[in-house]
Amino acid sequence: MIPLYVFLLQAVLSAHTRCPPNYSPTSSGPCIVELGTASSFCGACEMCTQYGAMRKHLAFLTGKNAHQFTSTLSDRNNAWLGFNRFLTTPNRSFYEWFDVDPRTTHPMIVDPTIIRRSTTAHKEKPVVIFNGIDGMMYDFSATTSRLRPNVYCEYGGLLPTGSWRQEYREDSPMILENFIQTNPDFYGCYKEITAVSIVECAKKCTLNVACRSLYYGENTQRCVHMMYADALLPATFTSNQTGWKRLAKTSYPVSEDEK
Repeated sequence: MIPLYVFLLQAVLSAHTRCPPNYSPTSSGPCIVELGTASSFCGACEMCTQYGAMRKHLAFLTGKNAHQFTSTLSDRNNAWLGFNRFLTTPNRSFYEWFDVDPRTTHPMIVDPTIIRRSTTAHKEKPVVIFNGIDGMMYDFSATTSRLRPNVYCEYGGLLPTGSWRQEYREDSPMILENFIQTNPDFYGCYKEITAVSIVECAKKCTLNVACRSLYYGENTQRCVHMMYADALLPATFTSNQTGWKRLAKTSYPVSEDEK
């Protein structure tokens, strides 16, 4: 299969050792800012993205680096984390999780002592929260009406500028025999975009570092972006994947100037 490349004028991620204003350093380096609370995982991710965009920063819900600051949280201070498994399939291990950091495109194996099941017998859940009562991480529903977990955003450098390319593949990060999601509990953070072709759909995804993958219905000209976390296509768009194509970003943007 030939990968699809989208070329745009954007920027190379610029890493900083010092934290920008309003961010606080953690014990091992990452800079964190607290933004308040959210009733959903997608809402928490959006808060971080908007906060960063206003300052031309890459900012995302902290995930794999959360252990570096959760010990400093006050008692009963719950928090959304960036771990997610919206792209899960029946044969995937419970211990494989993705992270919303757009520089991390493949699943990681998380020790079972780090992320625990919220109960001994329950349906698997797509995201993770930090429980401020016992200081542990648990799988959790993507939305909640009884809790308002806090939102902690991690600084990832400056947003891209300059000339760069973005690669997309149908089989990234895994081959999916069926990419339709029929379980509403596992619907990701999707956004429908106006696009008359799959190329235009991909260009618009490339312009937004928070867009992780896309689906395009060639017969209906419907473009769906999966934001923050890669996910299957909700069955609300189609019950049959015939006529639809899926493309996922394979990496963070590569600068043409660095090649």
